[in-house]
Amino acid sequence: MAILLPPALVALLSDLVSPRGDGAPHTALVCSPAHNGHAVVVAHSIPTQSPWPPISPTPEEADDDARASMYAALAGGAYDEHRTTSSSSDPDEPVLFESEHGRIAVTGLGAFLLVLVGTPVAPWKVLDKKIRAASDQLRGPLETVAA
Repeated sequence: MAILLPPALVALLSDLVSPRGDGAPHTALVCSPAHNGHAVVVAHSIPTQSPWPPISPTPEEADDDARASMYAALAGGAYDEHRTTSSSSDPDEPVLFESEHGRIAVTGLGAFLLVLVGTPVAPWKVLDKKIRAASDQLRGPLETVAA
């Protein structure tokens, strides 16, 4: 299964997962093909606070920017929690989709990307503008998404 992503989003996600990327603590959770063809979630994350910030206002009451921030924090929090509770000795072990934290992370990332699109049909200029705004959100500190 392939997903067509606009070049601006591909560039952002590639930068965030790069070891030299400037992703923030809750940032880079993306789907990446592994050497055997299976998809994994990879991350670039240094926790700065509890991975489960309170959500206020509720997603239904929040605007698109606030919802995107909440979903990004949820995805990053799931990865941070996985790192804390993992029995593996490798702190950079990827979060697999089959794990509980992997499902939470994928759901959070998926919701974040859906908020980016905003409508079933979004002009490329609008989508590109939203992606650039999301880039700034994802690079911001985790404290800004907690109420």
